[in-house]
Amino acid sequence: MSKTRKRLAMFLPSLQGGGVERVMLNLARGFAARGEDILLILGQAEGPYMKDAESLQISDLKTRRTLSCLFPLRRELRAQKPDLLISAHNHANLVSVMSRAISQLKLPLMLTVHSTLSLEIESAPARWRMLPGLIRHFYPRAEKIVAVSNGVADDLAKTAGVPRNRVEVIPNPVVTPDLTAKSMQEVNWPWGKAQDGRPVVIGAGRLDEKKDFATLIRAFAFVRKKARARLIILGEGPERTNLENLAHELGISEDVFLPGFTSNPYPCLANSNLFVLSSVSEGLPTVLIEAMALGVPVVSTNCRSGPDEILDGGRLAPLVPMKNDEELGRAMLEILRSRPDVIPLKKRAEHYALEPVIDRYLGLIHEVLGSK
Repeated sequence: MSKTRKRLAMFLPSLQGGGVERVMLNLARGFAARGEDILLILGQAEGPYMKDAESLQISDLKTRRTLSCLFPLRRELRAQKPDLLISAHNHANLVSVMSRAISQLKLPLMLTVHSTLSLEIESAPARWRMLPGLIRHFYPRAEKIVAVSNGVADDLAKTAGVPRNRVEVIPNPVVTPDLTAKSMQEVNWPWGKAQDGRPVVIGAGRLDEKKDFATLIRAFAFVRKKARARLIILGEGPERTNLENLAHELGISEDVFLPGFTSNPYPCLANSNLFVLSSVSEGLPTVLIEAMALGVPVVSTNCRSGPDEILDGGRLAPLVPMKNDEELGRAMLEILRSRPDVIPLKKRAEHYALEPVIDRYLGLIHEVLGSK
């Protein structure tokens, strides 16, 4: 990267809790640590990760709907004149391309793609059906398109017709220097660590259908028939009541705890005996990598996309079919009983460390801005 300090703007709808927001903050702070001038532009400056962005310059567009950011973003880009704009989420990416067009600025764009498009639109409202066509039309106008996994890149090309050779693949910067430090903070929840010889199983993510925690709860019920254990599911969302009712119906509610969203899940994660990813759709599951980095055994569904790449086709940890609670339960029980070596998982997690990922992003930025 040129020694000249670059002004890099990053556009997100908000800092509501989610893997994408956490990853983009990791990128922003990583760039800042390398001496770059970072401007974080938010559609709405809100969300539990706001406190993690205190060291960054923030511009609040005060707009709740992402598509309504079009003209406010144009005004901000004209006022701030960054050297390059990075965005995340498909709607934010589209707004970035359109805002540049109407701003008449010669502003390079880097669009980052974190989800599997075909699965994203499958269960979305009917109006989302136009999304692939918009992506096919607008994404190639950006200087760089970055997908977080090969599966996400391949799906973007197949579903939206974006030329595959235009899509770079850079994994998320998940393993940061403060991950271990955060994991050593005190755990104040019930069952925050194994007690009375009972192992603790952890699931984490938004409580929605995509994460399929219902299958995890059914799988845990299978485990409970054969072993004493407890289950904690970290996160909040529309499926909370259904999940609580399911645990009650299965007679395991006393061993299932849903404490809600926390910005620091790492103490509970690090003190657990097993992390389970039960999703039916992912881009690159951040929390799976974090669990591996903290030396926690893992089990995952073989959903698109990410787990297969992360777990080396199932050679590092079990990959089981989606929505199959019995197979998931058997895999969970086997891991709890065998206590496998976690060193290979920790070594694999190093692939997603902050510094090498920042190097790769800065390499792409240098390609675009090197001549400036």
